[in-house]
Amino acid sequence: HALPADGSVDFAIDRASPLFEFQSGRSFFHAFRLPEANAAYVVEIRSFLDDAASPRSARVFYPVVAVLTDDFLVSRATDLDALRFDLPMLEQATAPAYRLRLPFNPAGTRERYVVVYTPAPLFAARGVQVTTPASAAEAARNAYLGAAPFGRLRITLRTAAGGEPEPAV
Repeated sequence: HALPADGSVDFAIDRASPLFEFQSGRSFFHAFRLPEANAAYVVEIRSFLDDAASPRSARVFYPVVAVLTDDFLVSRATDLDALRFDLPMLEQATAPAYRLRLPFNPAGTRERYVVVYTPAPLFAARGVQVTTPASAAEAARNAYLGAAPFGRLRITLRTAAGGEPEPAV
């Protein structure tokens, strides 16, 4: 699917999505072709929580991105540390979601595609060792509670504002 030069596309990653064996394991994914652009821009991906009102049953697709060149080689990739959580009352969020921002500068680059997927190890059962308050906080941060292999997402492309700092990748 081609991304618009400016605007948003809502999409779902579900059982009908393609499945691929990424470096982190098998994941359903969605791929987008980046638009031809002359100016720097930002791609923002939001993954919305399902059943967000119930912390026990809330589920979310934790998105990571591989950026591919015109010959389909990975030029860069994000990890889970790049995700930020948005609540509806903050920023532009309309629903609880995890947000990922990626800066692009088309000058001198061959980056042409973004592939959105989730790391397979998030679904592996793992023993959580909690012995101190600090280890409890660390366990909660690393647990990625409610990780789901499917989700509702929105990808937005907008021109980078002149004074906007480059988001960390």
